[in-house]
Amino acid sequence: SKSLTVIQLEGLSYEIQEVTPHPDYSFPEKYNDLAIITLKQKIMLSESLEPFCLPSKMSQLNGKVFELLGWGQTPNDDTTKIIDQMKVEVANAMECEANYSQKNIPLFSTIYPKGFTDTIICVGRHNDVCRGDSGGPLVLEGPDSLLEQVGVVSTGYGCGNARFPGIYTRVDQYLDWIMQVTMGGC
Repeated sequence: SKSLTVIQLEGLSYEIQEVTPHPDYSFPEKYNDLAIITLKQKIMLSESLEPFCLPSKMSQLNGKVFELLGWGQTPNDDTTKIIDQMKVEVANAMECEANYSQKNIPLFSTIYPKGFTDTIICVGRHNDVCRGDSGGPLVLEGPDSLLEQVGVVSTGYGCGNARFPGIYTRVDQYLDWIMQVTMGGC
């Protein structure tokens, strides 16, 4: 079984050629909060640098334990230069949406005016994303022990608050668009 471990390596930098946001993304709303970044050069893969796989369509996510990766703040309000990882679980979507809307979290009605859709999942209970983690991957061990990226950190409220899990964009809901933009080269 492949596990995510922190390996201290010298950082790598790549130039961005193009950023392609989802065509239906419309700020300030958070629906379709996904973009594809095309790099100017290829990434040289190795034992310590491997890609995540795309998930299968309509992946069943309830009851699964995920790994969340990010460079955001810790609950101590510190930022980190080493990638942080934690195990998280899917939260009940209806309960998550109700908690956010009842509490009248700032801008919730602005960023999700139609409520949650099937392109969104709530993840985390006591472990959660923090400021600076947006855009980070939510991964799950898939078939053959390969890691699949099932979500992208979109937003949240606070850090590690059980009532307000992190809100993620579901990657499996955008597979057709991803394949179209990458011309199947994903």
